[in-house]
Parts: sequence; structure tokens; C-alpha cells
Amino acid sequence: MELTAICGELPNGLVPLSYSRNYVNNVISNLCRIGLMRVHLRDHLRGYRLTAKAKKILLSENNERYRLYLTGNVETNLVKSELPRRIRLHRLAEIYLLILQCDIPVFYDRKPVIFTPDPAELPPVKKAAFYTPREIRQLEMDTIKLRGSRICGVLMTADNVYSVYNCIPGLNKLDYRYEDKARSLLIRAICDERLYHQYSAKQLYGLIIGADLTVFSQIIASTDSGIRSHFFSDGNYKNFYYLTNDHYGAVLLELLCDTPRKNALARILVQDLRPANPEYAFVNDGFDRFGNPVLLGYFMDIPRINRFCRGLRLHKKHGIIICFDFQKKTLSDMYSALAVIQAISFEKFERSFFPSKSEHT
Repeated sequence: MELTAICGELPNGLVPLSYSRNYVNNVISNLCRIGLMRVHLRDHLRGYRLTAKAKKILLSENNERYRLYLTGNVETNLVKSELPRRIRLHRLAEIYLLILQCDIPVFYDRKPVIFTPDPAELPPVKKAAFYTPREIRQLEMDTIKLRGSRICGVLMTADNVYSVYNCIPGLNKLDYRYEDKARSLLIRAICDERLYHQYSAKQLYGLIIGADLTVFSQIIASTDSGIRSHFFSDGNYKNFYYLTNDHYGAVLLELLCDTPRKNALARILVQDLRPANPEYAFVNDGFDRFGNPVLLGYFMDIPRINRFCRGLRLHKKHGIIICFDFQKKTLSDMYSALAVIQAISFEKFERSFFPSKSEHT
């Protein structure tokens, strides 16, 4: 019910990673039976919405948490039936669920309030928190820049800010102009006004959540929508990370938000390499004993991988890309002519860095 409240409509078949489909279906069926949720089926798309009774209960239990989503003339309270609008709500729900499963706060009362009309100085963000488009729109007139953008929210950590997108083939049509305006809004609101003491524009990155690595391949090969491929590959975000919406992605998302662990993994992987050279002809994370450039590619950073491989091609070099074993085939299919794809065991990594998650898989 909480997830449905903030996304407006829960897509059929959405299952948390730690639960079975049968269990989730039984829970939803019981909620429908007692009048707290109802089925909405239209255009062959099934979803679940809260009833007026459920909204009243949630608001009475925690008005601060839900009033932004369950009161007034907002999309999550008065859900439209048009197919594109419903698909967008379903995509938002997928993102919110992944974020919640990483123990990153989404609900309004569990994190610092950042997007308010008053840009007074705020305390620094110390732990990762996720902010929904509904919260960003509290900036009132400024959010005209957010209209038309397909951004699913903003993830803020102690060190960086990430604009989050859900990348589904053929569904999310991006307009480069709207996304550029959204990025400008976030830079001004976060980096220039509210948290200027913590972030700069250089700390704003892009983050894509996809169902699998197929879309990553399509973006790299430019067989995805031309505008989307350009935006993700060569747009205004210097780094655009691609994570899958599954257990792998959940663990890597936690790693991305945990700078000490992230740096520790990088140090382990480059300890036998010659140091990276920022003055080198193209981006690199070090060199092997034969002088071949090496790239750490396990965050699937689309622009960075592109720059590395363009450099290899232009300078007629052969390189090495280090990734996890579940990513190896995708990268090998695309780059085996330019680089050796070296895979590390995701299972061993998870056991060492996130033992609590490993125990539940």
C-alpha cells in the first residue's frame, strides 16, 4: 500500500526481490478483498490502485508521509487512465521498489527535506536518499523545466547526486531539450542554492535502471531510439551508469552509494596495475605490465566505456575491460575486437563486501 501511494498505480507482476510471486499475489488479493486496493484493467494493462478507504487510513496513520501523494489534484491521487501516463507510473514503481530494497529512504518523513520553495541553507546529506518527481515539483514555478522530462527521481548520497531514469525499449521517448532543462534545474536547485556547500555541478551524474543488459547493448550500438542513445552516450552527463533491475543491480546500487566500499573494490582491482595516467591520450584506470590500458567497467558507465573504446580504436591500441561475470557476455559481444574482457566473480565479491545480502540469495 505504501508503494502504491507514492507511485499512484502498482503494476501487475511487480515482485520484491526477497519474496515469491505467489506470496505477493496473495497479499494483493487479500487487500482487494477487504476493500483497500482495486484492479484497474484497460488497454490490456493491469494495475492496482488504492481505494478511498485505503487513502484515508494511510493519511490518518502518517499524514506527513502521504499528504504529498494522496491529497489534492496530483497525478498519484487522481490517477489518469491514459496508457502513456499509466506506463510512466508503472516505471516509477519499479524504480521505487528497487530503491526501497536497498534500504534507501524514499518516504518523505525519513529523509532531509531538500526540495522546498525556501532555498535556505540545509544540513549536508549524510546518507543516501531518493527524491521523487512529485517532491522536486514543490519548487513551484521553477519546475516548468521538469515538464516533459522522463526523469524518475534524484538519488543523493554523501558524495554525489544521480538523475535516475528507467530505460524500457520503445516506451520512454526522450526529448533532449526537456532532459537538458531538467539537468539545469537540478544543478541550480541542489548545487547552486540548497546544498552548494556539499555538491558542485561536477558531482551530478546519470543513472539508468534497465530490466536487463539488452537495452545497454542497444544504447551502445545506437539501435535504441536515436535521441535516447545520444542522450545516454554523449549528452551532458559525463557519467551515465547502467544497472539492471534485479539482485545484481540492487547490490551494485548499494555499492555506488557506499564510497568507502566502492573505493576499496577499485583499489583491489588495480593493485597489480601501473597507476592510471590522467595525461594519457584517453580515459583509463591503469595499465597492465605490457602497457595496455585498463578500464574498470562493472558500473557499466556508458559514456566512459565509449570514450575508452573510441580511444583504443583511434590510437590502434588493445585494452582490457574489467567487469563482473554476469556482464562479460554483453561486453564481449560488443568489444572483443578492441579489448580483453576480464570477469570477476560477482558471488565472491558479494560474499566479501555485502555478506548479509549474499546470505539471502
